[in-house]
Amino acid sequence: MKAETANPLDQEMDRLLRERSAGLLEALSKGEVSLAFIS
Repeated sequence: MKAETANPLDQEMDRLLRERSAGLLEALSKGEVSLAFIS
């Protein structure tokens, strides 16, 4: 569920969220973050 928008601020927030999610997944794959932390 994603609203299409041309709002630069929304796009920036979306980009930051994607980067954060990617970083979290990378940390999980390395075993640096426990599953209990995000659940």
